[in-house]
Amino acid sequence: LSGAALYPYVASDGNGYAVAWTQDDGSGAYSVYANLYSAGSWSSAGTLLENSDGALYDVADRAIASNGSGYAVAWSQYDGSTYSVYTNIYSGGAWTIPVVLDNSLNSAIQVTAASDGSGYAIAWQQGTGLVHDINASLYSAGAWSAPILLDNGASDAQTPSAAQFPTGYAVAWHQDDASGNPNIFGSIHAGGVW
Repeated sequence: LSGAALYPYVASDGNGYAVAWTQDDGSGAYSVYANLYSAGSWSSAGTLLENSDGALYDVADRAIASNGSGYAVAWSQYDGSTYSVYTNIYSGGAWTIPVVLDNSLNSAIQVTAASDGSGYAIAWQQGTGLVHDINASLYSAGAWSAPILLDNGASDAQTPSAAQFPTGYAVAWHQDDASGNPNIFGSIHAGGVW
C-alpha cells in the first residue's frame, strides 16, 4: 500500500488487536483497510474491506468494535449520489462481504460501533430530506436488523456515540430540544427493545 493512510481506529479482542483506517488508492479516492495483530505479529498487509473502489467511491467516518473473538468495522461510503453505511465483520479467521445497513436515498454518516460481547450495534446519523435522525442496526445470530429510529425530535440529531454493557447497548447524541436549546439525548437497548 503506497497511498496516504489516515484516521486509524483500533480495538482489541482481549488477545490481539485490529486497526482500521482509510487509505488513498492512488486515484484520490480513499478506501477502508484493516490489519490484525495476533500471536506477536501484524498480518502481512492491510486487507481491503470495501468492494466499491474507484474515484466515485470515497469513504468517510469509520468505527470498529470487538465482541471478544472477532471485529466489526463500519463506515460511510459515497456511491456517486449519497453516503450509505456499510459494515464488514471479521469472524472465524476471515472478513465477510461488506453489507449496507441503511436503506435510504439520503446520506448516512457519523457511524459509531459497540459490541455486547456477542453481537454488535452500529448507530449513525441518517438524513431524511428534512432533518437528520439517529438510526441503529443490531447484529445477532449472523444477521443485521433493519435500521431502527432512535430519536423522535423535530430537529437535527448529530454525533451519535455507542457503548455496550453485558445485556445491551446505549446510544447518546446531540439534538436541539423543542425550544431550540442543545441537549444530549439517549436510548438504551435492553430486553430486546430500545
